[in-house]
Amino acid sequence: MSPRRLKTDPVVLEMPSQKMAVAEAKGSPDKVFAKIFPALYGSVYTLKFDLKKRGLESFKVSCPRARYPNAHLYPKGEWLIIAGIPVPESTMSLPQKEPGTEVKLETWEYGTVAQILHLGPYDQEAETIERLQRFITAHGYEIVGPHEEEYQSRPDAKTIKTLIRYQVRRKSGKGQDTVHGRGDARERGKASVTIRPETAKDRASIHHVNQEAFGQSQEADLVDKLRKRGALTISLVAVEGTAIVGHIAFSPVEITSEGSSFEALTLAPVAVLPHHQRRGIGSQLVLAGLQECRWVGHDIVVVVGHPDYYPRFGFAPARAKGLECEFEVPNDAWMMTELREGALAGRQGKVIFRREFGDAM
Repeated sequence: MSPRRLKTDPVVLEMPSQKMAVAEAKGSPDKVFAKIFPALYGSVYTLKFDLKKRGLESFKVSCPRARYPNAHLYPKGEWLIIAGIPVPESTMSLPQKEPGTEVKLETWEYGTVAQILHLGPYDQEAETIERLQRFITAHGYEIVGPHEEEYQSRPDAKTIKTLIRYQVRRKSGKGQDTVHGRGDARERGKASVTIRPETAKDRASIHHVNQEAFGQSQEADLVDKLRKRGALTISLVAVEGTAIVGHIAFSPVEITSEGSSFEALTLAPVAVLPHHQRRGIGSQLVLAGLQECRWVGHDIVVVVGHPDYYPRFGFAPARAKGLECEFEVPNDAWMMTELREGALAGRQGKVIFRREFGDAM
């Protein structure tokens, strides 16, 4: 007989997508929840009672959930927290009950997930999270979505019950680890670096890294301009010891077609100091950057880059997917990747970059 599975054992299962009433804010969980939970519950219960009043099928209000897309990169006081409560799939709009806190409809995608039940205070979750992550790795999976928690008891309960959950997928077996950023096997002398978001103190070093890597100031100036105008969606640095040795940036682009448009991101630039190149740092930056794109909700990234380098990260010719570039670039250098399967299905158009890129051409 196989051993009986305990309710606190980690497990992999399939979950369907779920329509959610969602509100978000930045800050530590206690402060954020005090702000957004009244808005969420007010909206969801008003919806429930309105359906009942109109003689329509109502629903049971489920446990709240929260996603933490950047908790691995920022201190607790700067976390982005996206909280949600399931609502019926037929829901088309939500009542707004708390001025200053918008509650909106979203569909949370799941698919294959790994989860574990944590019993005890929230500030003692670290060991449970590590256990779940070890389980994921040992069973041949990798994390492809943000840290999520489902709160199955009140915060003042005698025993607090929290489901901790990650979206996962089977590893590809190509020698790359999306979560930890292992680089290409052809790169020698792999570096042990820390990848983290840039801070204000890093800006001079980031300028230096880009200028040295490209042998000119255009890319460094581009990053400075994007930052000044609030257009650095993601900006990560690679730190070895106390020195910044690499940098990667992602900024918004608009994909336009007749009568419609939607937003994606472009990867540009990625830079590593010359004497630190071919040590896997660039690969670690790209992998960490794409993971961060997933976790903050972006699913399409375009790049103008070397056709022998970027395909290892999932990039493919963009024109074959129906994406044109506003600049004249060779077919094999113009690439894109879908961070969510089918993200570009039924969509195409011309990719329009921010004007800062035109200034840098």
